[in-house]
Amino acid sequence: MSKISSRKAAMFAIVAAVIGAATGAVIGAATGVVHGDGSTIGHDGTRPDWCGEAAEAVLERDPEIRLSLELARTAEERARGLMFREGLEADAGMLFVFEGPVLASFWMRNTLVPLSIAFLSEQGEVVDIQDMEPLSDELHTPPVHYWFALEVNRGWFTEHGVGVGDRLVLCLPQ
Repeated sequence: MSKISSRKAAMFAIVAAVIGAATGAVIGAATGVVHGDGSTIGHDGTRPDWCGEAAEAVLERDPEIRLSLELARTAEERARGLMFREGLEADAGMLFVFEGPVLASFWMRNTLVPLSIAFLSEQGEVVDIQDMEPLSDELHTPPVHYWFALEVNRGWFTEHGVGVGDRLVLCLPQ
């Protein structure tokens, strides 16, 4: 639902074009590794048993806490985000996947649903969480670079006891 600010999106598109769109990148995530093709495997080379078949985020300290994920991997998908949608399932979210560390801003222009956003490190650690108002052009930027941004219904992180320093394992299909 949110959108990266126009200026930052344009800058990111240039950087993404130079870097190349997720070809062969390896991104560490908590107890697994997320490869450029989107697959998730454990450090021993196998997919963790508790990862389901669908894309999901799993709280490392409590694998019962899960979110089904919609993925935004391309610059176009990230720019559109969850805009124009009238709702979001209770335990669902959108994961914005970047090819490397970024410090892009998010806004809520054309976004109808109140959201919370968590910014995640390369290892899946939550580095910042912010609440966002619908239909707002206010920019939301974390204090540090991040590799992933996860948008959920506003209050989901608080309701599930997820805070800065927690780790999420990203279970992503190939």
